[in-house]
Amino acid sequence: MFEFGAGNSTLFWQERAAEVVSVETDPEWYEQILPRVRASTRLVLCRDRDEYLAEIGRHPPFDVIVIDGLWRKASARAALERLAPGGMLVLDNGDWFPHTHALLREAGLVEIDFHGLGPLSRYAWTTSIFLDRAADFWSSAPPPSPIGGIRPPEILAVDAAD
Repeated sequence: MFEFGAGNSTLFWQERAAEVVSVETDPEWYEQILPRVRASTRLVLCRDRDEYLAEIGRHPPFDVIVIDGLWRKASARAALERLAPGGMLVLDNGDWFPHTHALLREAGLVEIDFHGLGPLSRYAWTTSIFLDRAADFWSSAPPPSPIGGIRPPEILAVDAAD
C-alpha cells in the first residue's frame, strides 16, 4: 500500500499490509514516526512537491492508496495512475477537499463515505473510500463478523438453509 502523508495511519497499515510506502513532507513529523516503522515500511521524506508526487510512480501499482497529506488533488491524480485493478483509494477528510473528492468520484470509482468523530479529535469528518469497479474483496472468504458483532447459531442455520 502507498500513503501520501505519514502518521498514525502508517502504523495502522504496517500491521495489515505486506509492504507500506509512505511519503511525508514535514521533517519533524518524519523523525517522530521513523523510529516506529517496521522493516516492511518504507518512510520517504520529500519536502519538494514534485518529488512528493513522483514517489508513487517509482513503484508498481498499489492495491491500497491513502491520501492524507499535502497537495491532495494532485496526489489523487497521481494515485489514479498507480491504482492496481481491483484496488481502493482512501481519501481522509474528504469533506474538507470537495474538488479532490469530485475528481475521484468522476473517475468512475465506487464511493463509500464514513462520517463521524476522528480518533484524535472532537469534531466529525468524512473518510471516503473509492473502490475500483473490479474490486472483489470477499471472493475467497465470507465477510467477517463485525468487531463486537455476533452470529447467533439460529441465524446461521436459516442462512445455510436458504
